[in-house]
Amino acid sequence: MKKTFKLGKTAALLGVLALTVGGTSALAADNTVPNQTGSTNTTVDIKEPDTDPIDPTIPGNPDPINPNQKSLTLEHVPTNYNFETNLSNKTYTISSGTVTEDTIDVFNDFSKRKWVVKAQVENDELTKGADKYPVTKFTINGKTLATGTETVVMQNKDLTVANNTGKITDQVTSVGVDFTDSGDTLKVGDTLTGKINYQLYLVSGAD
Repeated sequence: MKKTFKLGKTAALLGVLALTVGGTSALAADNTVPNQTGSTNTTVDIKEPDTDPIDPTIPGNPDPINPNQKSLTLEHVPTNYNFETNLSNKTYTISSGTVTEDTIDVFNDFSKRKWVVKAQVENDELTKGADKYPVTKFTINGKTLATGTETVVMQNKDLTVANNTGKITDQVTSVGVDFTDSGDTLKVGDTLTGKINYQLYLVSGAD
């Protein structure tokens, strides 16, 4: 703190002296010399490493994968899946809903890397307060999420620079949900809530 304070005072004092020498400013202005310019062309080549830097099966790579790595990341999933339905007796089948911010985005920096995104209905249920309603089926883009486990909803395309590096996007165009209310506890105006959870996986041993 003392050094900073002294430097600040010195700078202020020099400024006062510069402004008061001879009663006019002693600060010089830059004068452009006409027709004396130059330029340097600049390029940045985007490359990839010779081997996958996060595959733990490759000797020398960390195991497990560094949680702060930036080579393979799940950048975005849809914000909301919203459904509407009429009150029903015990079973509900909803074949379509609306999707907010409708993409699953993955960033990948190594073209030969294999990866998948898996999804699962949290606890395989919807809830209303303490009441639970088992989800018997949930679909994303026509794929049914397995009960009690995760299901692949996105994966790498062909292992090329064009299709498997940078931000890779899949659009969620359709969703559906089936669930049960075996006790007929729901009433008109109720709202159920739930979550779809996603996990990105590296497929080890990429070519």
